[in-house]
Amino acid sequence: MEFDNEGGVDLPVPTVAPGTEAIVEVPPPPACYDASGNCHFTIGVDVTNAVTESNETNNNAEGVCGASIL
Repeated sequence: MEFDNEGGVDLPVPTVAPGTEAIVEVPPPPACYDASGNCHFTIGVDVTNAVTESNETNNNAEGVCGASIL
């Protein structure tokens, strides 16, 4: 997972079988928030392409956390 202004974070996750999902909670680091109070992030899985897949294009997602309440 990569956060703006903070860099990347590697997280251990459980094995996920095809067609299933796993929830991994990650608190955004305080330095991630911009002047508008938003934290932009990118989540990537199988970044080393260790798993053979029929669709490699769905391994990344981008998002934004709302204003920090810290």
